[in-house]
Amino acid sequence: MLTRGLVKYPVFAAIVAIFLAIFPWLDWLSSIIIAIMVLSEAITASIITLLLVSALETWHYDFQWNLAAFADQLSFYLIWLSAMVLRKSSQWNKLLNGFAGLGLLTVIILHMTVPHLHSYWVQKLNEGLGELNQQVSSVLVFTSAIPGGAALMKTWEVITGFWLTPTMISLLAVMASSFWISGVVFASLFNLGLARFWQHKVMGVGNLHDELMAFRLHRIFGVIMVLLLLAYGLRPNWLWAADALAWMALVTITAGVLYAYWQIGRWPLPWLWGIIALVACVFYPLSGFILLSALGILDSIIDLRRLQL
Repeated sequence: MLTRGLVKYPVFAAIVAIFLAIFPWLDWLSSIIIAIMVLSEAITASIITLLLVSALETWHYDFQWNLAAFADQLSFYLIWLSAMVLRKSSQWNKLLNGFAGLGLLTVIILHMTVPHLHSYWVQKLNEGLGELNQQVSSVLVFTSAIPGGAALMKTWEVITGFWLTPTMISLLAVMASSFWISGVVFASLFNLGLARFWQHKVMGVGNLHDELMAFRLHRIFGVIMVLLLLAYGLRPNWLWAADALAWMALVTITAGVLYAYWQIGRWPLPWLWGIIALVACVFYPLSGFILLSALGILDSIIDLRRLQL
């Protein structure tokens, strides 16, 4: 009854979304409900709900703007806009390609317009990772009395000693714009996917699995990835090229994962092949990421689907 009510009764869905947005740890559920409202053609109600939830998000951050506050707000509006695109058609293909292009354009514009962008990210990473280290260390203090607690504390010190080195911070800062954008985009798409899955299960509309499996990067993105690799190889001091390359790597890896999942599903014993692929990526993550990115690029340029019987 509750699940159908969110789809069939916009006022009820709006009340639930606004109530959940009061609690900072439940506001992500509000974004899913807003997407459900849009997919159910309750456009006016979804706009009013979005604005109210956005105001509550601002209140959560004491009416101050920072990276986390901006990411939360941006995610809500991206989910609403994406749901508007999907309500007319089930073409995740166009939506994901659109995000790939917008993300690439955003990275390039940031490097062209924001002075000292690398220094800014170095500062933010030092602050964020330092705060995370303090919080985790304060929790691990309570585990020191239990067996293995001291070893756990020592392991964490080794990990933080690696990530908080100036060299690692500087390296992460080069690609921080891409990582931040990818976090916002993928979180938005995940919540949108849950809304679409909910709509499919409750109302029998669409099929998220089939929609995602049809995803293929446009040919231009495969070409751009190759050009960025060449550009960075020739001029490794171009920070914008490294940042854009990181974003396109995340996009092509996503395309490679979806294509590989679709392909494995066509083989005998797909669960076995899936486990083997997962284990291989866990033990050889860098090699796995490179192979998946290459698969996404190759499928983008020559459309591997046409070569299959």
